[in-house]
Amino acid sequence: MKKHLVILAALGFSACIPGLGPEDARPIEPGQAPASSALAITADDAHLIIAAEDHNQVVVIDRDTKEVVRTIDVSAGPSHVIVDETNTAYVTTRYGHKLHAVDLNTGHEKGQVTVGAEPMGLTLVDHNRVAVALSGESAVAIVDVANYEITKKVALPDADPRAVAQDARGRLVVSHMSSGRLSILDADMDFYKNIPMNTPVQTGPAIHPNHVRLLTLSSDGEEVVTAHSQSNPDVVRSPLDPTLVTGHDMETEDGFEEEEFSQSNCGYGGCPDELGAVVPTVTQVDLEFDSVVIPVKDQTQINSDIERGFASESPTILNPNSDRFAFKVRLHNPMGAAVVDGGRALLVVNTGTQNAILIRRNMNGSSRDVLGAARIGHGPTGLALTRDGQFAYVFNLFEGSITEIELPVIPDIDTVRNNDALMAKTESTTIHEDVPLVEDSLAMDFENERGNNLPSNTVTILEEVLPPDVAYGRILFHDANDHRISSGATVSCASCHPDGRTDNMTWKFNFGPRNTPQLGGGIMDTAPFHWPGDVNRFDDLETATVRAFMGGEGLGSDMAVVGSFMDHLPSAPTVKHITNTLTASEERGKAIFESAETACASCHSGEDYTNNLTMDIGSKARHSDRNDFQVPVLHGLSRSAPYMHDGSADTLEALVNEWVKTDRMGKGSHLNPDEIKDLIRFLETL
Repeated sequence: MKKHLVILAALGFSACIPGLGPEDARPIEPGQAPASSALAITADDAHLIIAAEDHNQVVVIDRDTKEVVRTIDVSAGPSHVIVDETNTAYVTTRYGHKLHAVDLNTGHEKGQVTVGAEPMGLTLVDHNRVAVALSGESAVAIVDVANYEITKKVALPDADPRAVAQDARGRLVVSHMSSGRLSILDADMDFYKNIPMNTPVQTGPAIHPNHVRLLTLSSDGEEVVTAHSQSNPDVVRSPLDPTLVTGHDMETEDGFEEEEFSQSNCGYGGCPDELGAVVPTVTQVDLEFDSVVIPVKDQTQINSDIERGFASESPTILNPNSDRFAFKVRLHNPMGAAVVDGGRALLVVNTGTQNAILIRRNMNGSSRDVLGAARIGHGPTGLALTRDGQFAYVFNLFEGSITEIELPVIPDIDTVRNNDALMAKTESTTIHEDVPLVEDSLAMDFENERGNNLPSNTVTILEEVLPPDVAYGRILFHDANDHRISSGATVSCASCHPDGRTDNMTWKFNFGPRNTPQLGGGIMDTAPFHWPGDVNRFDDLETATVRAFMGGEGLGSDMAVVGSFMDHLPSAPTVKHITNTLTASEERGKAIFESAETACASCHSGEDYTNNLTMDIGSKARHSDRNDFQVPVLHGLSRSAPYMHDGSADTLEALVNEWVKTDRMGKGSHLNPDEIKDLIRFLETL
């Protein structure tokens, strides 16, 4: 503990750590973990409960010894888990489509119910009811857990709900992966309204909330916090080195020259002082007024932004390219946050950079916002706190490990002047020789295992069950720290393809707009790749994407394992994955799709619904763009809006009516309104 004491003393924490400081030091106050995640802690803090997606099990861990106490089999893909005061665990299974209730004392299942397509987040509404977010059917299910039956299913206007929490007024707050809004259900569990989550940028491009996975309530239930990514699609992206895209149909003139869009020649990561394509963010929503809370930015920081001509964004935008992170604190692709020390700070857990960053909750945009960091494992999906707020735990799915983080008491900002908390150097001579000074420790030099000033420990709990190439490929797909993938830890494959799917965004490039395709269901047999079909082999994406736009040095032979992971990805589940049958309307729509008269299947053929050809259907969106584009695969179609290479069709209804009905895509002018509806119903099952 000595080295922890010395480092934290330099941070100004020594008087605040229980057991290390003066007897009159303030003890740490309880915090708040996400409403649900892949990790929970029992009421007595004795056991960690893991929803182990790869293993199809609930795993009970002794918190002190970090040893497995019990494993309990459940259906496919356990995703979120919560534990009530009776030691009953409620677990959702995203590919089994069920809610399981498990007695942790005996290891026996108490009951289960099929709740809907891809259930994810859940919360206890009262002693007898659990609310479950159904990612695959845009709904929330209310489940009577005394009888294991659904009492209500509430349709939501936004797609892909991921987390659900109950606020102080008894309302349900629901996050959506990419819509940029929260859904609110009133106390009667009826849909009430949406709350936009947009964070304003005073100067510069608009940004869009994305990758919203977990929700964390304040202790009084009056605010909700989430750490997520923001997409910045209105900046026209050009390759870092134009010579890398020669022959890849990416060297055309600027397709947006007649419009006033910001330009970036630094690929996806963005240049210094720019917002990258995907930017980490913390969003706090006041649930009394149903509005986003925007902290006041430090005036000195605003002046600095203006002098440099840099977009003056909200302090809650954690832009790694800004001088706030002058110590090169790396952070990318946050999956969620915990409220620490009575609401004074937030612990933001990052998938792309495998770390947890401690930041002040009341941020002002200066470097004083950053209080510390801890190294975690790959693929964090669970985050929980002990009841006393002293320890945070992270479950790292990709390596089957648990990270324990000791949390400090947060000093008042008035006691930290001139960046003392980060700049201070200790004059102690007792510091261990292998422990860097605090100023260096925040340099985030992960290659040398430095940069982690929060005491932490990661222990492997579960054995790997995936094929080695798939497991390693999954790590690389999500990794922004690897210099072979990203030059500045600002982008990964998962930045635009969360869960290996799509971010539902259309991006602007110097050669034209491109809608992010989904990757689930297997695409390795569908070469050539990219919308123009300009990449003949999967390995060529190393040059056309990794090096040209992500700034990486290139993965070489490891591109093959990334391909193995992508070929392992299931398509995004829909209701059809539960029933495995088609309704009468869907059957009629399938017949229309496959008919020679409509000719949809003449291009969208085979298991992947593509003939792998480029076709000119008159979809050219800009004068400088090309005319012909690849026939896309249709796996997960209903969950990959918008459609077309330029994202010009917002819904399947728009796609069919604007392209099929007009005979520009297939021949659908003869279809009557009922037949159009049937065709759309079938497309929704793919």
